[in-house]
This record gives sequence, C-alpha cells and structure tokens, in this order.
Amino acid sequence: MFGALLRAGIGLEADNQAARERHITKHPWLHRVRLHYIWTALHLGIAVTGVVLTAVIALSPAR
Repeated sequence: MFGALLRAGIGLEADNQAARERHITKHPWLHRVRLHYIWTALHLGIAVTGVVLTAVIALSPAR
C-alpha cells in the first residue's frame, strides 16, 4: 500500500508491462512454465538418478 504511493508518479507500471511483453514475445514457452515445476523436475531427476545408481551398485556382483 505505502509502496504504491511512493512509485505512483514514476511510470514503473508502464515499464513493467513493456518488459513483460518483450519477455513473452522473446520466450513464449518460458512464460507458460512455472519455475516451481522446473526446480521440482530437476530435484526429481537427481533423486531418480541416485536411486538407479544405488540399485546398480547394490545389484552388481562383488569382485
């Protein structure tokens, strides 16, 4: 509320809207993907890789 009063006259809303439109036209797929999904997929990929490698090591014959 108070922050809106401080920035009311400097045109940040127009600059933000213009930047958002440039970003959407330059990276249309990235605008639709939530960052949470990217981080979740990254962590799941690391966890699955760890489980697979653990299983490979546990099931491999001893030398």
